[in-house]
Amino acid sequence: MKRKVMLVAVAVILCSLVIAGGTLAFTTISGRNTNRVSTGQIAITLSEVYEKQEGLAPNPNKLIEKEVWVESGAQSGEAYVRIQAEKAWNNTDGRALSTDNIVLHIDKENWWYLAGYYYYRAPLAPGEKTALLMDGFYFMPLTEVGYEGTLTDNDYKGLEAGISVKAEAVQAANNAVEAVWGVVYDAETREFVPTASDETENPAPETPDDNQ
Repeated sequence: MKRKVMLVAVAVILCSLVIAGGTLAFTTISGRNTNRVSTGQIAITLSEVYEKQEGLAPNPNKLIEKEVWVESGAQSGEAYVRIQAEKAWNNTDGRALSTDNIVLHIDKENWWYLAGYYYYRAPLAPGEKTALLMDGFYFMPLTEVGYEGTLTDNDYKGLEAGISVKAEAVQAANNAVEAVWGVVYDAETREFVPTASDETENPAPETPDDNQ
């Protein structure tokens, strides 16, 4: 039996971060890029709302608004949806810089994190929108009492931080989610479980805003 399985949409935003005279500030470059792709009866749109920010200092209590969600096409079949959000610094000198000082504010009630992906906790019906994956992000500042992760210090001077967002959908019928993504959906717990138990396939979440 043929299975109509998957499609991909991509959106990218970039943020530049500048340090001068011991004061940390940043400006942002935003690109709203909504791609519509369809395969057979499955169709989704990945969307985001983000406005350019200027003159803000990184602050864990100051959320920089960025909304990301997925919408199913009116003629699409019921589908499962997952989103991958990748963070990076654009340094070209070969240094390995941590990205855990870029913290995404994830809706954990409606999204389940597994092995690098955020899975929507319910099948998406035709014409339906997901809850927001995230409503914003923030940068950890130069100093933060009690924080043991990476701080945004002079190692990040003049660099740009990028957040790349990719969405995928697979039909809910015919066990396609297991065949394509290698996971099983538990309707009772609204969680996705890998079909093969392998700790290397499910590393610990990278930010405080994941499942843990």
